Amino acid sequence: MKERGIIFNGEMVRAILDGRKAQTRRIISPQPELTERSGFSWKGALFGAGSDDRETNRNFAHCRCPLGKVGDRLWVRETCYATRSTPHGIRAVAYPADNEIKIIEYADQHIEKWGTLFHYRNGDGQKVPSIHMPRWASRITLEITDIRVERNGEQWEWIVDFKRVEAAC
Repeated sequence: MKERGIIFNGEMVRAILDGRKAQTRRIISPQPELTERSGFSWKGALFGAGSDDRETNRNFAHCRCPLGKVGDRLWVRETCYATRSTPHGIRAVAYPADNEIKIIEYADQHIEKWGTLFHYRNGDGQKVPSIHMPRWASRITLEITDIRVERNGEQWEWIVDFKRVEAAC
């Protein structure tokens, strides 16, 4: 099982937390091409030539999706910031998507990591964009339950279904 970060904006984070989002779509880049015999040509490799479309899609999706394979985990990267705005100045990480605050445990490694986040870009408590969110600050972990490929108009997309699981960190 591998873990990878995945960026979601505030609206998508709220949908995951509310249980309204259990799937994500990502455009395949570069776009695969259909071959004459119901297969894909992608990055110089052929997938499923001679089989039916459904089997080809499944084989292609399960071996090449950059988000991972079924059973892999995705940790959600979202905008956050370190704060001392809790009662008694306790160190915490705040999440603007829903204004939740996560208290940081008093262990040396956590305090040091919190300090790095707090002083992001030489500011005290500056917002950290999702692209720079560290793994330890992530509060949402997703497990991939299915992967497939679908055509949406002129573009092919990865369709990844997931379920929320308890974070490993």
